[in-house]
Amino acid sequence: MPKIERKKKITGARFDPTAPPRLSEREQIMQAIAESQRVADELARAQRDAERARLATQALGLAPAAAGNRGDGNFHIAFVQMGQGDCAVMSTPAGKIILIDCGTNSKDLENGAAYKDRIAAVLTGVRFLAATNVINVLILTHPDKDHYNRLGEVLPDAVTVELVYHSAALGDYGTVTSSWVHNHATDARFRRRLFLSRDPAGGRGANTMQPGDKLVPELIAAAPAMGSKIDKMEGARGLVVFDEGAGCKITLMAAGVDHDYTDETGKGDDDTGTHRNRGSVVTLVETFTKKILICGDATRSTERFMMLDAARRTALNDVDIIQVGHHGSNVTSSGQTFVDTVRPRHRAVISAGRRGNPKHHLPGKDVVDRYVQRFVASGHAADAVAHVVSAWGPFGTSADPLSVDVTQPVYSTGSSGTLYFDISPAGVIT
Repeated sequence: MPKIERKKKITGARFDPTAPPRLSEREQIMQAIAESQRVADELARAQRDAERARLATQALGLAPAAAGNRGDGNFHIAFVQMGQGDCAVMSTPAGKIILIDCGTNSKDLENGAAYKDRIAAVLTGVRFLAATNVINVLILTHPDKDHYNRLGEVLPDAVTVELVYHSAALGDYGTVTSSWVHNHATDARFRRRLFLSRDPAGGRGANTMQPGDKLVPELIAAAPAMGSKIDKMEGARGLVVFDEGAGCKITLMAAGVDHDYTDETGKGDDDTGTHRNRGSVVTLVETFTKKILICGDATRSTERFMMLDAARRTALNDVDIIQVGHHGSNVTSSGQTFVDTVRPRHRAVISAGRRGNPKHHLPGKDVVDRYVQRFVASGHAADAVAHVVSAWGPFGTSADPLSVDVTQPVYSTGSSGTLYFDISPAGVIT
């Protein structure tokens, strides 16, 4: 702390134009009243937010939870530090649990027991599975191991799953995980493989759903599913799978895309031969006027598919938080047009390891820079505290990732750890 020098009182000192003006007694009183009013206004606003949360839980017949806990009337989400992998867990204002993916292919040198305990502590914490063993919706974006292979290790043995959505046959998710899903989501009608890939321009793809082993007709009209579960098409915008009104609506915007959409230069997305990545489920969460977009391993083809339709493109505009596609890959994902379409307003989150798997080079520094420049172009204020994102340069340029100094709200779980966000009924993100 710098030393503070005290000025000696000098009689007859000359006027200093740089000194702050002295306030009269009346002005000091008025300033104190204004500050008191500001504090009172903030307190009243906080009380109104708490009352809205209380009414939201009361309207749903729920006992109010303590602030900061699942079911407290706020929306909670965590992007879990998985190493080189993906996992997002959220709880709705009414206390429902949604889990998207849970896997890794590199733990960043963390030993197995510590890794398992750390992730389990997030998933079973007070915001999420504490005091419940029910996952209301599980979304498995696609069958890459780093998105599913830790489900059975980090979740409680007694957990049950009400509804599962996946973009490939369950058997493609490996014997261990597919068995886990069958054992914990026991009603085959609510294990649903999706194809949300209808292309309005080229006539490619389809919008179909396969519950259990039964293929159902194309999803065209809005149609509620059996029981209390919701499957409702909103035109080409996507399939609504969860609806809690203004508190939380979840729409799946793409699944099973297999066409390689080339850009204006004729370049494709360089996806694998199985098209697993471009087939990822893309999830849009809308809560208290805020939007969260979770991309899985979506590629530039998935991005272009979603931008083909005006309704989908509008839904993508101005998301508040985006989980960047394919761990920030510059080879397959985060095309400039897509980044300029989503225009994130609060955070861009990259789920990737600090070093990860060196042969994959995730995230790419170019993608980090692309999102940083998008925030700059949008005129959003820089973060108050600079931070570091571990990112890779182009292939062949380095055997290790770079430490990139970032002052815009672009974060990596590998560099910053698990990232938590809470959204109040007033739409305040903390």
